[in-house]
Amino acid sequence: SSGKRRYPSQPKATTPPPFLDNIILQWSTARCDPKPEEGLTAFTRTLSGWAKMPSAGRIAPKTVRFGIIHASPTIRRRPTRGLPYAPRDTAPCHLATTTGGARVAASVRVSNETREFSDADLLELAAIEGSDPPSLAELMTAAAALRDSGPHAGTVSFSPKVFIPVTRLCRDACGYCTFAQPPVPGRRAFMTVEEAVAVARAGAAAGCTEALLTLGDKPELLYPEAAQELAALGHHSTLSYVGEVAAAIATATGLIPHINAGVMTRQEISALRTVSASQGLMLESASSRLLAPGAAHADCPDKDPAARMGTIAAAGLERVPFTSGILVGIGETRAERVEALLVLRDLHHKYGHLQEIIIQNFQPKAGTAMAGHAPPSLA
Repeated sequence: SSGKRRYPSQPKATTPPPFLDNIILQWSTARCDPKPEEGLTAFTRTLSGWAKMPSAGRIAPKTVRFGIIHASPTIRRRPTRGLPYAPRDTAPCHLATTTGGARVAASVRVSNETREFSDADLLELAAIEGSDPPSLAELMTAAAALRDSGPHAGTVSFSPKVFIPVTRLCRDACGYCTFAQPPVPGRRAFMTVEEAVAVARAGAAAGCTEALLTLGDKPELLYPEAAQELAALGHHSTLSYVGEVAAAIATATGLIPHINAGVMTRQEISALRTVSASQGLMLESASSRLLAPGAAHADCPDKDPAARMGTIAAAGLERVPFTSGILVGIGETRAERVEALLVLRDLHHKYGHLQEIIIQNFQPKAGTAMAGHAPPSLA
């Protein structure tokens, strides 16, 4: 492929339907604007209050998310928000039976006074090797101590979602991926709007509250078939079409769209903001080593860590509630995992928009370049 864009210069406009005007756009305003405009509804003012609620003398991140909170013996719905960066009481870590474990426990006690580990402490702990590293039990106990000393101890939020793969075409060729598929002659590359809505309706009937829209990165830049099919659908890009699909799902089913659309510009994120409640992009790794020939992300222009960090930062500038995370076991070192998490922490400290961090483990899959690569251990 020459890499040149092969689609009309004028995009098809996506007009948010009334459902999104009345709900998602109000939600967007409430969670993001420090001074909401006059004339907002009571619903929006309530969301604004949740988004800006102070905790321990500081303003919490302005990310508001609807979750379903399981509180035995009932399930109740309520808004949840990001954790504030506030000091907490010291929570001792007990299972410090190794030298590494003792260092973990000491760092936990220090972190409880400052609300977080220092970068140096984390990188030092990640580098502990030799005969006496911290055990998995010690690390888990330390993590539990930090969690349980927070303001939401004992609360688990979740949001049932239905999976909608708008397209499996992708211009990247990750060494571990089984989602992406090349074009097949005679087979459509994109779900129709009607197909996506039908899947969303089935999800709503099963109790889902969100529609998770997934897709490959910019397939129209690699495959002429993708560009031609998009043009027939009246769109200039995959992202433009995903906007139409998300709006149709929200209007027809009431499900709230969450969009994982890959690397995007700030303008593209802003466009999808009008038809979604949240978006996401896995950082996966902050190591550019994985772009080298033979590595997991060789021949993957959209897996450049700088590009992915730029997308996450752009989402922060647009104040879009965002999901990210890392992929463990694709060739990164233990220290590089921590470095990637520190990148995400720094981005969240700056913008306050990361509502979820996923730690996803690599599993070798037949038919992929990394089929013979060993999966990571629990420790």
